[in-house]
Parts: sequence; structure tokens; C-alpha cells
Amino acid sequence: MKNHISLTKITPIILLASLAILSFWLKEVVESNLTNPNNIKQHIPDAYAYEVSASYFDKNGELNYRLTSPEVKHYSDDDSVEINLPKVYYYKNKDNTTQTNLYKNAATEITAKNGLVSSQGDVIYIWDNVKIFRPAQGKSQNMNGYTDNLIFITKNDFVYTNSDFKVVEGNSWLSGKGVELDLKKSYYKILANVRAYYEAKQK
Repeated sequence: MKNHISLTKITPIILLASLAILSFWLKEVVESNLTNPNNIKQHIPDAYAYEVSASYFDKNGELNYRLTSPEVKHYSDDDSVEINLPKVYYYKNKDNTTQTNLYKNAATEITAKNGLVSSQGDVIYIWDNVKIFRPAQGKSQNMNGYTDNLIFITKNDFVYTNSDFKVVEGNSWLSGKGVELDLKKSYYKILANVRAYYEAKQK
């Protein structure tokens, strides 16, 4: 497990500034709709859907990720989509992905209690009991990540949060404040206040 590998081919200052603004905006949207009566009156769903499963493909027509939810609400004022109990299945080994093993073949699975999808579908913001699961790869064990909220930039296969984050592999763990996660490369970077415990595998 490595916590020092940073993302490449992305301008860090611009990306982090954009994500910070986006995170603040999404937080304000959610909180304002809960606390401001005028917003609640205007921000009402105009469509509902149940047991939703939506697939998103890359420019080559290959499955990139799948989003499922038992209940979805659409809001016409900002064209956003609110998702209940979202599950995001991200696929890295697309060549082996068939309809019969679709969920088993997910390289990473992200779940939470609540979610919000932008109008273009390029940003997914999820919060409340967020869990990230990556099955064992090579010599590594199953990876489980935990945080309060995160932002998934779908076109960059990039996940970000500035909240507390903890990742567990076997009996070893790593925690800190904020994380950057490259889903495609399976690399992540804890941003601050890093603490760790490592237990070597028994031979």
C-alpha cells in the first residue's frame, strides 16, 4: 500500500481549487434547500423513478461505471438528480465485463446513503456513511475506505474528499484528512494528518 503517489497529468493547483469550489457549492445547495423555506418551496421534484440502474460509457463505447439506486428524484429548477442509497460500480477490466458478471467484475464499489448527480452527469456528490470497496488485486487484500462525503469526477475517474478518510486492508490501516483517489490506476493520496498501522502478512 502506498500513500505518497500523486496523480499525474493533472494540474494540482487548478484541480484542487476547482474541487474546493465545487465541494463548497454542492454543500451550500444541499444545506440551503434544507434550511431555507423559499428554496424548499421552489426546489421540488418533478419526476420520480424507482429501482434505477444507469450505465455510463466512455468515448469508445465501453462501460465505464454503473449507478444504481432504489429511488431517484429529478429537480427541474437546476436539472439535478437526487439519489437514495446510491451504489457506484466502477469498471477497470472492461474486456471481461458481461451482463452475467457485471457487478462481480467491478474494480471499485462506492456506496452511501445519499447522492446528487449534476445535470450533465459529470459529477456525482455522495454523502452520509460513504464506503469504498476494492476487491483484492495481486498480492493486496480487499481494500475498504470510509468517509463522510466525496466527489466523483466521472470523466477523469477521479474521487476527492477533504473530510476525514480511513482505509483498511486486512489488519493494517491508514487514516488522515482528505484523499485523492485515481480509480483507474488504483492510486490514492492522503492529504494531511496521516496516521498508519501496518501488520505484515503471515507467511
